[in-house]
Amino acid sequence: MNKCSITAAILAIHFFIWVLPAVTNESIAGGHYRIGTLNESHHYRDDEDFNSSHNGFYIAHNNNLFGTYYNSDFAQSFFYARNRRINDIFSFSYGVATGYNVGMIPMVGLSAQMSIFKLTLTQEAAVIGLEFSLL
Repeated sequence: MNKCSITAAILAIHFFIWVLPAVTNESIAGGHYRIGTLNESHHYRDDEDFNSSHNGFYIAHNNNLFGTYYNSDFAQSFFYARNRRINDIFSFSYGVATGYNVGMIPMVGLSAQMSIFKLTLTQEAAVIGLEFSLL
């Protein structure tokens, strides 16, 4: 088992340990938990062959984001990030993602959200998706 697979397995285990208690937590009704999708991206370097359909999702609780998506290298990724709200529209996030050809990579993004629509600018691409509070 390679190092990336071990990291992905550990992240997946942490995801289920973290999400299952969240589903039964009363604070879901208070809007503390959000769910988001990672749909499409446009890469800044279009001279290379990148996947632009990510079919991903994440769970957010307070400033923590944890999720999975089909990455730009055409492989499954798991990620963890911290999110800092700048104002009602903009936020900044930073974290790590697994599953890339080079292994684990840092993630940095600036997001703008209007209603449930979210645009995130990362170091590699612009990513569109949705984010909304759970019941």
